[in-house]
Amino acid sequence: MSHEISKQLAVRLLKAGKYGVLSFIYHGDVQTYPLVYATDEAGEHIYLHGNRNKSLSKMLETAPRAKFVVVTNVAVDQPEFTLRYQSVIVEGQIAPVAFADPQTKVAMVATVKKYIGTDFSREHFKRTYQNETPDLKVYDLKVATVSGRAHDVLPTVEEG
Repeated sequence: MSHEISKQLAVRLLKAGKYGVLSFIYHGDVQTYPLVYATDEAGEHIYLHGNRNKSLSKMLETAPRAKFVVVTNVAVDQPEFTLRYQSVIVEGQIAPVAFADPQTKVAMVATVKKYIGTDFSREHFKRTYQNETPDLKVYDLKVATVSGRAHDVLPTVEEG
């Protein structure tokens, strides 16, 4: 049976997750997108990025509120005919970050460290960052609420 998890564990799962699903309302319709993401150290900001010319970026310009869901540690328990998992649900305000804002670079460095690691070439990152800047758009989902649920799974991110 599923149960609520602590806010502390939910934040740890959020920071450790690999991808999430962003949901928001656009012209009266629910939009959902699976995305890679990074967080700040406290788990109070979720950083998303993309190409400013794509439809998602254009929709996010007018979507002030969003939800973001991360599901981790998923396992099918065939004998019990159930799904074991841990999940995080975040709700908050989403806003574009101006390219000149230092938060843009912070968000991109956090993303690179999360998906590539800390030993990435600084020179390569600098060249890529400079080459991508005309089309790069970063969004900050400011976490207002965070909660989570789990279904009888032994967490790989320990609550402590």
